Amino acid sequence: MKKISFALAVVLLLSCLAGCESEKTVNPAEQGTLTISGEGVNVRQVAVDYMKAMANIKWTAGIELDYSTKGAASLIYKPGETYLGMVYNNNATGMEKFQSVLDADNKHIGTVATWNYAPGNSCATSIEHAWQQVCPGVEYQYSVDMMPYYEDTGVLAVGDIDWSVYNGKNTNTIVSKHDRQVIFEAYAKALPGDALVRYLDTGGHALMVTKEPVVARNDDGSINMSNSYVYLTDQNNRLHTRREYPSSWEVDREVSFSDALADGYLPVTCAELVSGVAPDATFEVANYPKAEDLAKGNVTGNVKCNYCINVITMEVFSGDELVASAVDYPYARTFGYKELGKDLGLKDLASGKYTLKITAEVGFGSITLVNMDFSK
Repeated sequence: MKKISFALAVVLLLSCLAGCESEKTVNPAEQGTLTISGEGVNVRQVAVDYMKAMANIKWTAGIELDYSTKGAASLIYKPGETYLGMVYNNNATGMEKFQSVLDADNKHIGTVATWNYAPGNSCATSIEHAWQQVCPGVEYQYSVDMMPYYEDTGVLAVGDIDWSVYNGKNTNTIVSKHDRQVIFEAYAKALPGDALVRYLDTGGHALMVTKEPVVARNDDGSINMSNSYVYLTDQNNRLHTRREYPSSWEVDREVSFSDALADGYLPVTCAELVSGVAPDATFEVANYPKAEDLAKGNVTGNVKCNYCINVITMEVFSGDELVASAVDYPYARTFGYKELGKDLGLKDLASGKYTLKITAEVGFGSITLVNMDFSK
């Protein structure tokens, strides 16, 4: 049976408190669109909670994860040592996938250690996953892509900063073309769930705002940059010892407006954080599995969602007894059942009557996509 991550438990609790329906069952004869309501979801809280869950998970390395050639020399997770926060690497997975390689004692039992394939994420993709829990239109790859200058990423500007002057190479080109008070006012408007981002010629970084800013003003109403602060949580490419256990994460770090400006950071957000409204999660169930295919050991069909799907779970029951299960973490808006269906081992089941249940999980709820009987 799969474990439910702390992050998922948090967002499901928020969803239930908001009155959202957490699960629905579809009749085997039905197809079409299924919905999880986004009404009442606190979008900023969900994004921040997911980010902090990734930052705060406590785990013990079971294998060596050596990424020192990709980041700082310190970026080596050593067997037997305990760490805080998801692994830093280039695989761009969310909390659920990382949780899947931890046992009941949170020991890392995964066998894959390579930079691009072991469950983990980076500064930019950690924020992307947090945003995607409530912002279905967000999609980018690196911090260099997190600029409102680019179209189709879902990333928007905060405040009155003119991103049209960006040269695509260095965010300081924007800083140099603005009165600093314009940028300070933008920092002041950066609320929990928003982010600060920069790119400086060959490298970039992104951090999530995870607490309300503190804004101090001078007698003339201008912002006092040294006594005003943003509070930031981020995933970084080095391990440090400033937390209870070694970590690549900082949580709620206090940064003055003056330091943020000096480092070339600018605030960004996404549409749902601005509106405060999470669109309903809609699932198009197409090519519904056929009983005759299940009898032969094949799971056909697919689903499309407006959100990235965090988890797909397939379960086979004989009466009330769970006899087979398989889980995938697509972090994608479309999912075909065929490959995961192979992991169920339907061909190995004894003759009898069974029920197949397929569920999907997004940032604020889960839903049953398939619930059908078949025989072997």
